[in-house]
Amino acid sequence: MPCTAAASSPWSVPGSGRSGWAIRPCSTRPSCGDEQSWRLTSLTNDGLVGFRRGGGVHGTRPVPDLATALPTPTDGGLTYAFHLRKGVRYSTGEPVLAGDVRRGIERAVVHPDQVPTYYATAIVGAQACWNAAKKAEAAKQRRPDCDLSEGITTDDRTGAVTFHLTKPTPEFMYQLALPYASAVPQGTPLDPAPGAFPPATGPYMIRSYTPKQDATGGRPARHGKLELVRNPHFQVWSPAAQPDGNPDRIVLETGYTQKQAVARVSATVSA
Repeated sequence: MPCTAAASSPWSVPGSGRSGWAIRPCSTRPSCGDEQSWRLTSLTNDGLVGFRRGGGVHGTRPVPDLATALPTPTDGGLTYAFHLRKGVRYSTGEPVLAGDVRRGIERAVVHPDQVPTYYATAIVGAQACWNAAKKAEAAKQRRPDCDLSEGITTDDRTGAVTFHLTKPTPEFMYQLALPYASAVPQGTPLDPAPGAFPPATGPYMIRSYTPKQDATGGRPARHGKLELVRNPHFQVWSPAAQPDGNPDRIVLETGYTQKQAVARVSATVSA
């Protein structure tokens, strides 16, 4: 996936560059779980917890992202009580609310082909959503919606987000740091319409996606071009979890071989 970047505003770092991936992200949906999608989501979306941005073991440590702090579990390890930071907004300008955290996880649980089973076994009510989604997939039917209001209680007024687990899960904080748990507005459907992207909380938002045509010029191929631009409402609230971006615009293109990607990178560096 060659990547080009350009800068223009006084608050960005000037520069441009290219990098390459041969395969595409499985989706622009935060609940999609392959390596390429995670890289993309790390630029555009946030959950209560994130991994510290850094090398070595430092990059494996959970730190507060949308949450004000990492809580100590109570009730024998079955309850985790968070509080949402105040003042965080989506790229649309709308505020991020406590219920948005629950909606993000509800959307993740109903995609069992892309989300690890521990999400279904840890949170109260998630297993039922998981099972219903699997049953619908087997019958080639539309996935039913998911309601995790018992497993994740929220208060949009106070910013409280409390998780109720089915069993003590020492690694739960690490699970919440994965992109699956990114917040999305509460009205977000399970599967957005083509060309519709969830609003961003991170330094970048998706402006457009243009699929490539197949070799015959017919239907769109699996690859395409994705354009990211600055999120005008982003402010650094947790430098450890979500630092500011650098270029103003990033263009990601999939479908190149490693040799082709290297050539495009070299051409940009030489330009």
